[in-house]
Amino acid sequence: PGSDTKQWYQRRVRDFGDSNSCDHDLIRTMALDTIKQYLGIGDTPSQCHVDILQNCIPHYTVGHRNKVSHLYRLIKEENLRLSLIGNSYNGAGVPDCIANAIDHTEPLHVIMNERYYGYNPALEEDSAPRGDLFQS
Repeated sequence: PGSDTKQWYQRRVRDFGDSNSCDHDLIRTMALDTIKQYLGIGDTPSQCHVDILQNCIPHYTVGHRNKVSHLYRLIKEENLRLSLIGNSYNGAGVPDCIANAIDHTEPLHVIMNERYYGYNPALEEDSAPRGDLFQS
């Protein structure tokens, strides 16, 4: 998997060209194609914005926290089947991103096991609490 990811990234960087003159439409098309390939979502988004951040440390814009809070509220109010996963939503680093992904996918794993296999790992006597996974 690691080498596949590296090859994918190198191919994408080569396809984009120089960041000063890269084609934003190409980046948009490639992103949407990747979403369709890996997630099976082929619908055209109502909005899609491409930014190239050069020579900078990634940072949040003013009002980021309020925007994220609004998104979470909207998802809850509209009962959307959507999870925001990534370090730009909860936390600031890779460990936060991983923990966020685990927090969002563990309940789905339980639901899928119950729905398709009639099995709930939380009901097993020898199942370890989630916190034990991260302790040495």
